[in-house]
Amino acid sequence: MLKNKIVRVRWVKSYPTAHNHIAIGSVIAETDNYLVLHCKAYHFGDHVGVKKAKLCPGKYVGGIMESAATTRIVPWHRIEVINELSPTTDWDCNAFVDESGFCWLDNDHKTMITRASERSE
Repeated sequence: MLKNKIVRVRWVKSYPTAHNHIAIGSVIAETDNYLVLHCKAYHFGDHVGVKKAKLCPGKYVGGIMESAATTRIVPWHRIEVINELSPTTDWDCNAFVDESGFCWLDNDHKTMITRASERSE
């Protein structure tokens, strides 16, 4: 059902102070137990938007760490929300964060990764 779709996936937080995890990418496969994504993941806590910056894989920038594009296997019970994105979404592109806490992909859609009101969810 989701195979070959572009999605934004938010993980369930294990405890209230845990970092948020969002993945954006393409669904490779889907089973009864897990979802396989080729994606980038974004990890962030409560300090998103401390400055305007371009994200850099493997480093915290503006309160967010971006991972390099890779294949991830995510168990269904760890997924909180899935948003299907436009099939033309370029997810493997530069990402930015600004002082207001808005973080987005620098593509035609300016795809949102997170915003300040989402940080504490």
